[in-house]
Amino acid sequence: MVIDYELLSSATNLTLKGDTTYYISGLVNLAGTTVIEVAAVLKYTNWSHSLDARLNLTGPAVCQTGPYRPAIFTSKDDDSVGTTLPGSTGTPTNYYGHGLSLSTSGSTLTNLRFAYLYEGVSYDSGGSSGEVHIGNVQFVKCRFPLQAQQSMCFTGCGATIQLDNALIAECDASIATPARRTWAQSCSRPCGRKRLTRRCCFPT
Repeated sequence: MVIDYELLSSATNLTLKGDTTYYISGLVNLAGTTVIEVAAVLKYTNWSHSLDARLNLTGPAVCQTGPYRPAIFTSKDDDSVGTTLPGSTGTPTNYYGHGLSLSTSGSTLTNLRFAYLYEGVSYDSGGSSGEVHIGNVQFVKCRFPLQAQQSMCFTGCGATIQLDNALIAECDASIATPARRTWAQSCSRPCGRKRLTRRCCFPT
């Protein structure tokens, strides 16, 4: 039997290779430019308050993905994509890691799918005004697909996520704040162009 996957660890200028399965068992810091290739599969361990399984990107992300071959961020128990991991139940239950955490403004994420995660994408502008763009994405069975926040921010700043052509289905809420309050009524329907800030979700 051949087990074909990689245990992901912190790195600089990393390329997440296409048709490769990565396992995220804790906090992984990715500095420099992170390239996400077509059909890369990233699987996360179970979520808990004491275990912070996430990809923390401190630099820009470059998505070399396509409309019919997205990169996929999902549960370690999801055997429908990528390599089946040792110990997988084959049946995702509850929620798993934190997906992608961004701290650099100006990034554009496209053609990605997030499933069974506690959070899909979170963006912290670091106390200043900033914006990231997310397009052609799917969030399925995530607790919080999106989180926008700004740390150490008192006035005149905000974290903005611009969302274009997204499917958000079977999730608890569309967006979370650091206090975990949600500002959208439903996320069980497809949506077109949306701009999500820390406080609201409204069409532009």
